[in-house]
Amino acid sequence: MTNKPSLWEKQIKAQIRHRYAQQAAAGGLHENAADSMRNAGYPQDWIDQLPDTLIAAFSGCGCPLANLKLIGEEVVMDLGAGAGIDSFLVASRLPAGMVISVDFTAEMLSIAAKKTTYQNVIRIAADIERLPFPDKLSDLILANASFTLATDKSRAMAEAHRLLKPGGRLAICDLVHDGDLPHDIIEDPLAHTTSLGGVISPRYLQKIAAAAGFQDVHMSNYRPFSCVSAVTLTARRPL
Repeated sequence: MTNKPSLWEKQIKAQIRHRYAQQAAAGGLHENAADSMRNAGYPQDWIDQLPDTLIAAFSGCGCPLANLKLIGEEVVMDLGAGAGIDSFLVASRLPAGMVISVDFTAEMLSIAAKKTTYQNVIRIAADIERLPFPDKLSDLILANASFTLATDKSRAMAEAHRLLKPGGRLAICDLVHDGDLPHDIIEDPLAHTTSLGGVISPRYLQKIAAAAGFQDVHMSNYRPFSCVSAVTLTARRPL
């Protein structure tokens, strides 16, 4: 496997950056983002905790923080963090920990940088398929509708495994689909720049997690999302 991106990958990712930069400039994706967050599983008291600007920028498909317990000293990585909603919520619960908030689009990261004041958040513009961090850095990795945008999901999953400490946890919400996608998505040349264009089957998502070395791979919280389904995947790096 070469570490050098192909021309096709570069073009797709340039389009993804452009799309999310436009979304950041427009102030959000949903007409009523708070409703979208509630439907995705965020408790109302968590939503109330967020600045309005972050709520407006919501573009996830679930709530990866649901049912997760934190000690308060963890190093947490939020991959494909967008405007940093999950990073913000985690940072507020880490009195002695740190959040590394990673997104492909600097304009999205700048939303949180301008509106939040937590000192335990480090924001990095980077590709989740090629992350510039040392091995075994994190206790917990989160992702929300991020892996579906990866052009090489196996590589992204392997990076998540590499960056977790032994015993570290993975919690991602993403989109899955059994069978063929609708023709209007398949035939759309820009489909890969949207969350729907890169959807894979739940079986394949489990397979690449196991192939990367994860154990206790578990999928739950299936729910309809447009023409596909949203799901939560949790896993653990072995000790």
